Amino acid sequence: MEILNIQSYGNYPPEATCGYSCKHKKTLEEDPSAFAFDEVYDDMKHRDIVPKLQDRQDLKDLVKGFQTLP
Repeated sequence: MEILNIQSYGNYPPEATCGYSCKHKKTLEEDPSAFAFDEVYDDMKHRDIVPKLQDRQDLKDLVKGFQTLP
């Protein structure tokens, strides 16, 4: 199978043949947090989960209080 060179099919500007690595590098230079998906997702989930865990603990404490009643 022959590998085709994109430059042989027209007069493309150099950035068109650069590929993802150059675009990725340029994007990170412009905004270092551009690919911080994991951190953003973790922060969002943390904000959702912590109140639920607190509610669960409060419910357990309430049930435990009822169990100690005479």
